[in-house]
Amino acid sequence: DLINKLNPVNFTWNNIALQVNPSKNETDLHAGLLAQEVQKVLPNLVHQQGNYLALDYQQITPYLISAIKWIYNELTRFEREVNNE
Repeated sequence: DLINKLNPVNFTWNNIALQVNPSKNETDLHAGLLAQEVQKVLPNLVHQQGNYLALDYQQITPYLISAIKWIYNELTRFEREVNNE
């Protein structure tokens, strides 16, 4: 249920973000999540970086694994039901 509350977005870094992190390329299109949205669902993954919120993407992996395992278990249960009919 947590994963369903997260919405991936595509974005380019704005000038302020480039000043905070100059290693980013301003013209590349990036995929990610909005820290403000993640903070509502998984606040432990978001931290303050100066005046801005930053997201720890590595820490989302266990939640993704749990979601995949749940989907796998549901699919397995569904296949058993269909095969037993």
